Formats: sequence, structure tokens, C-alpha cells
Amino acid sequence: MNRILEINIDDEYVVVEAGARLDDVNLKLAEYGFFISPDPASSSITTIGGCIAENSGGMRSAKYGTFKDSLR
Repeated sequence: MNRILEINIDDEYVVVEAGARLDDVNLKLAEYGFFISPDPASSSITTIGGCIAENSGGMRSAKYGTFKDSLR
């Protein structure tokens, strides 16, 4: 449950399994010049499912909002 299934740059969305780590997703997105804006201090071990469940924030949340603001 930790795979990155789809990255659609044209429509600006990513499909991942709940156990995908935030840093892994951001590394893949960086190849296209994108990133997931919430940046919790524990991003190296944080999962996408955990970010959604806890509405993670971080240093960039003042500018971009918390995790729920990144979901559509």
C-alpha cells in the first residue's frame, strides 16, 4: 500500500496508495517541478494517508494551507 500509481501533470493530480511516504511522492513530483505543499517536520516517515487523516501542516502551511487544502 505504498505505491505511486499515477502522476497527471496536465490535470495536476497524483494517485497514490495510503502508505506512500510524503518525501517519496515529492521526489517524484520534483521531476516535473511540482510538490505537495504541506511540509510536516516528520515528512521522511509521514504517509499520505496519515497526512490526510491528521490534516498535516508544517512550515509552508501559512502560505499554502494544510493538507485538506491540497485535496480535491
